[in-house]
Amino acid sequence: MSDLPETLSALGHSFRRVTDLDEHLWQGSLLIFEPPLDRDAQYYMMHYRPDLRRMLLINWLGYKAGLELASATIPNSSLAHGKIAIPLRWFKDNWSGKFLATGSFETTGFFAYDGTL
Repeated sequence: MSDLPETLSALGHSFRRVTDLDEHLWQGSLLIFEPPLDRDAQYYMMHYRPDLRRMLLINWLGYKAGLELASATIPNSSLAHGKIAIPLRWFKDNWSGKFLATGSFETTGFFAYDGTL
């Protein structure tokens, strides 16, 4: 996925690409699917639901904005110190078994929220 940028900016906020398997993603991180999963299903934001203890992927842009794509149970080790952070390695190791049955880890771009511009 070398055609994805190293940084993104949207609505006054910045995101940086994550490729280190030991780096963590958290609520507000973006996943960009290449190729898109559907005509209007390419950009998803991670959202944590504490009542379910699950991380959801919410379609972020376009006609299908707000729709949920998938949810995953968060491992207890990711809930340490009051933070909900999932190592990129977890996505790689659990893509088809626990996370998604479509797309692939190798062709997906992962972007961590990096703050306001």
